[in-house]
Amino acid sequence: MAIRILIVEDDREVSYILRAAVRLLDSNFEVVDKPSAEEAMLEAQRGGFDLVIADVRLPGIDGLEMMRRLRRSRPDAQVIVITGTSTPDIGAQARALNAVALFEKPINIDELAAAVLQALGQSQRGRAGAAVPLLLMPNLAERLSDLRRDLGCLAVYLGDLDGHVVARAGDVASFDIDQLLSHAEVAFSASLQASHLLGGLVSQNIFFFDGDEYDVYLVNVGQTYMLVMLFSGDIGARQMGQVLRYGRQCADDMLNAIADLLNSQSAGDAGPAGKPAPTPAPALAPAGKPAPAPEPLPALHDEKLDAAARELKKQDLDAFWTDAATQVKAVESSGNALTFEQARKLGLVDNQTKE
Repeated sequence: MAIRILIVEDDREVSYILRAAVRLLDSNFEVVDKPSAEEAMLEAQRGGFDLVIADVRLPGIDGLEMMRRLRRSRPDAQVIVITGTSTPDIGAQARALNAVALFEKPINIDELAAAVLQALGQSQRGRAGAAVPLLLMPNLAERLSDLRRDLGCLAVYLGDLDGHVVARAGDVASFDIDQLLSHAEVAFSASLQASHLLGGLVSQNIFFFDGDEYDVYLVNVGQTYMLVMLFSGDIGARQMGQVLRYGRQCADDMLNAIADLLNSQSAGDAGPAGKPAPTPAPALAPAGKPAPAPEPLPALHDEKLDAAARELKKQDLDAFWTDAATQVKAVESSGNALTFEQARKLGLVDNQTKE
């Protein structure tokens, strides 16, 4: 059974980032996000959650009270608390809930990821799932090749936090990219920590490593990937402006592609931008075969019409019309009928009336 994670956050931008960060840990996680405690509790009635990540301040019921209520039906569910401003009271309530962690905004995504894995009893190291979303990106190789051409560099590599090369465009046999990534990972993680201290939720850091034979630029792609651009040592330092333009744009495009991919996976059969897929047009009948007859319209019911129908059912219609015709003939042949002349003599019609 898939692990289910509930995110309760009314700020849609923060909710979007949290959802993408959690799905990057494992694309098999089933992640549901709701903007209010009431909607979250309604969703929880349809199925339990293994982990709840919720903001304290929500419209209506606050996040802490919501977690207490959810815990009554699922005592073993893990919780992570998020708050805009941490206070001793919020900290005490989070501890009473045995929360895995309490985060104050802006959230450090690395620390959140570690807390999520801790809550689920999993480890960050050795997880192949983190690289899956970008590997599924249909134009990943083409995008890296375009960047290599725009910059005129020797090679472009995409690495992850574990120091593995996820994808590449071009390669240099004498250059040890794996060794470089193992050292660059330290600088990469330190840069994210520094950005967090500066209030950055999604950092946009660029490194330049100067060498005699080779020069290297490193750009982060969100909190999980590193984009490495390898230049010849005699031209690399002069390419900083190009890297700032094309390298940063490529990293942003990839980050957006990850988010779009995760959203499309979670939306299932939904259409673009999360919209429901359009209803297909009804199929035409095969050539030479009659189209199926339309379903009959539902019967209309009216008390007076129903009563009249019941009365008619008691009569024989043929007898009814025969009897009616007989009555008309009887009136026409009756001796009691007056002629026009008799009616004029009796003064029943105007004497001036002409036939």
